[in-house]
Amino acid sequence: MAKYLDTQNISASISNLVKKARDDLIIMSPYLKVNSQLKDLIQGKAKNSNNITIKIIYGKTDLKQEELNWIKDCEDIRLFYKENLHAKCYISDDTAIITSMNLYEFSQVNNNEMGILLTRENDREAYSDLWEDVRFIIDNSKRIKDFEETKEVKKESIQIEEKKEELKQELSRKDKVLFSILKNWRYEKSKEKREPAYRIFKDTELEAIIKTKADNISKLKEIKGISTKKISSFGSEILNILKDLEKYSIVEIIDTQYEYDSVNGYDRVKVKYLDSNKEEWLDTVKSLPKKGSIVGAKINKTWFNDSFEAE
Repeated sequence: MAKYLDTQNISASISNLVKKARDDLIIMSPYLKVNSQLKDLIQGKAKNSNNITIKIIYGKTDLKQEELNWIKDCEDIRLFYKENLHAKCYISDDTAIITSMNLYEFSQVNNNEMGILLTRENDREAYSDLWEDVRFIIDNSKRIKDFEETKEVKKESIQIEEKKEELKQELSRKDKVLFSILKNWRYEKSKEKREPAYRIFKDTELEAIIKTKADNISKLKEIKGISTKKISSFGSEILNILKDLEKYSIVEIIDTQYEYDSVNGYDRVKVKYLDSNKEEWLDTVKSLPKKGSIVGAKINKTWFNDSFEAE
């Protein structure tokens, strides 16, 4: 059964996990700034255990030389960079810790942290699911072998963020929502296929599909830069998603009204259409959505029907 860990017990449990690791040890944390005690434990494990595989995955590009140095001293440690990594977890052969705590000492001394400890024996399903997600993240991460590579990673990360910002500026608000929906589909598809997301579709390719309003395979093939292999593999699925979305209006929820007298009236939703900025009140018998949310809704004249959260 999963065990709850408070701030004090998280540090002790991570140390114990590292000490007892035999074949596998995975350290996943956005900020790679390891406190001295844990650093010594990991180094000792790398140097004194012949068969152990140690993988460290980080997600922030400001990697310091001192951090790289101690990792390079241990030939058996493999370092990976994963963009947008925010998870913090520590895994061995039979134990896993998921926690809010970063590795550096400040977090352990000054912050109020929480964590959960799982074991393969007592939490088999959760432990297995966690391992599957961790393997997927590692498979889609960049292996780092020297400090110069970390500079390239930072440069690439800046370029990616700049491109994303350009995309946001070019797309209409409604198209941004469609772009987000397609990105979520791509993420799930990349997990299913165990392939990097860009091999499914790049951001620029999804953007082009949205902008050209492609509604058949022939139009997809006319989009410059998208390979016939991608269209053959995923084109029909993309088109089906876009076709299904046509049944919905993408709207912002401006206001809601709850009708207490259900005999004489209905709950009401005030929406703003993202493609025209038109606002109107609609009746509904569905659960009222949250004010300020962006949803896809089936709208029939004055009725607000089935909806899903789109952003």
